[in-house]
Amino acid sequence: MRRYIIWTTLVFVALGAGYAAVVWNERQELRALRETTAIWTATPPIIDGRLDELVWNLAQVTSEFVYSDARAKAPLPCRARVVWTDHAVYFAFVVVDHDIIAPHTMRDGPLYTRDVVEVFIDSNGDTTDYFEFEVSPRGTVFDAYFPSYRENLERSKQFTAASFERAVHVNGTLDSAQADRGYTVEMKVSYSDLGLAGAPKAGERWRINMFRIDYHGPDDADYTAWNAPLVGDFHALDRFGQLRFVQ
Repeated sequence: MRRYIIWTTLVFVALGAGYAAVVWNERQELRALRETTAIWTATPPIIDGRLDELVWNLAQVTSEFVYSDARAKAPLPCRARVVWTDHAVYFAFVVVDHDIIAPHTMRDGPLYTRDVVEVFIDSNGDTTDYFEFEVSPRGTVFDAYFPSYRENLERSKQFTAASFERAVHVNGTLDSAQADRGYTVEMKVSYSDLGLAGAPKAGERWRINMFRIDYHGPDDADYTAWNAPLVGDFHALDRFGQLRFVQ
């Protein structure tokens, strides 16, 4: 009997240790900094929110977004893709959303208080100055340039990306009680709008992060990210992932 009890105890200890290891590995995966590739194309995609060009099918799809604190994967999927040309870098988001809420119509309004997707770009990787681009399901834009971490929002959002293009395809309705399925966003960010003289070289890396806010109601929203910032702040520059340009 004593031998049986000892054996049973050892089995439970081993199972418990195994489960703890699995949980630890899952948590580390959710917290890990990620890398994605942008593939080069000679023919720019048409900015229509449809993602029906061949290059989008060939592009790498990011891992699923996770909660900002890395506690779990996003409850509804969001993934992104990136491609580039000699003149611009293109971002696409495919978002599942059952209740799309996007009332804002003015550029640089508080889009981050409702449903929105966002891209942060630190092209030289110095974790000092960076750009922020947001697009709501309505197609409204927020763009800003921060010379340093969160420096003066009112002044930073005076920046306007003159060549920025975006389009949204909504599978459902906006601001209605009807059930929705989601939306797709395309963005075009010209190198000139990033203050760059030209395109990156193949093999070059930028530091970026991408986010999605899924608004449900007052004080109720899911804040998710490609790379979890691990704090309540999308501007956590040290938590940006790597974008590698390939040709």
